[in-house]
Amino acid sequence: MMSLFGHLPAPIVIGKLIDSSCRLWQTNKCGKRGACWTYNADEFRIKLHVIVGVARLVNCLVEIIVSQIIIDFVQRHYVIVASTYSKSNVCIVEVIILNFLLQAIMIQ
Repeated sequence: MMSLFGHLPAPIVIGKLIDSSCRLWQTNKCGKRGACWTYNADEFRIKLHVIVGVARLVNCLVEIIVSQIIIDFVQRHYVIVASTYSKSNVCIVEVIILNFLLQAIMIQ
């Protein structure tokens, strides 16, 4: 999944970004577009920073959502485990909660 959504689209997106910042394209005899001769550096810089900023924002939102899911998962299991064991077995309860947390992280 990481390769599919993280690594594979990056060269395509960056390539389109670089091509969109071209000022002057080389053309062959048939009129087909070739290599770029000059780039608009300011336009490229702005677009690159916007794309990186949006990617980071999406990443932060996903991390917040996943952490909230894990917190809810642990809290639900804490109530179940805490009601199962007496207060004298606090260490056992903490170990079981840690085990549930690690299982939730491994599932992700």
